[in-house]
Amino acid sequence: MYSRLPWELRNHVHTFCVQGAYDNEVVVRQSTGSKMALLVRQPTDEHTYQWVEDPILQLLNPRRIGRSGASEVLDAYYRTRTFTFAHRELEGLRAFLENDNFGLGVRPADNVRRMHLQIQPFLYAQVQSSISKEENITGCCQALEALATIQGSRTTVVVHMNLAQGFLDDEEHGQRLADAAEFVFRTSAVINTLRLVGLTIELVFEGRWEESCGLQLCDKLVSSLDHCRTQIEIACA
Repeated sequence: MYSRLPWELRNHVHTFCVQGAYDNEVVVRQSTGSKMALLVRQPTDEHTYQWVEDPILQLLNPRRIGRSGASEVLDAYYRTRTFTFAHRELEGLRAFLENDNFGLGVRPADNVRRMHLQIQPFLYAQVQSSISKEENITGCCQALEALATIQGSRTTVVVHMNLAQGFLDDEEHGQRLADAAEFVFRTSAVINTLRLVGLTIELVFEGRWEESCGLQLCDKLVSSLDHCRTQIEIACA
């Protein structure tokens, strides 16, 4: 009887079923091999929570609700959640978007509506080897390029650039800042290209660089990000 209900009503039921117990953020991490761990907050008491594998995924058992029903629930899950990737997990972005992770014929790239990518330029700046630096920045740019597989215009991707520097010795500060600036410029160029093909990407900067470095970061960054509506406050004397 359930399968004979109109799709709009079934979709309303699915959307209700997959709402998170705490919120609708899912943190994506690589687990074993190509398997992805989808983690959500689980309240432990009134003020604390822990990260656990999303219990809603248990609903995706075709033996319980049929293959068609499981596919529809997964579609609703992808559409209603915000999928977050930390900087160190970005290399798994392509696999997450392109793979049919549950064997139900449903790809995240065809269904996700909200994504949140966290980027930390100074993690790149702290890499010592020049070869490792190039591999690091190339890997991040390639991960961002995977966003081009997203289908449809209703998906919004928020790229959060955290400019936190941590502790740096005076001797290495200038070089580290220059390296971090290069990382920002190159990843921002990829984001601009993705915007040109129709993706909705919001670029958000947190923090500011206050030390002198010989780079006019503010002017260069604003001119290179024609579509960026974010107030960018980066001071480089």
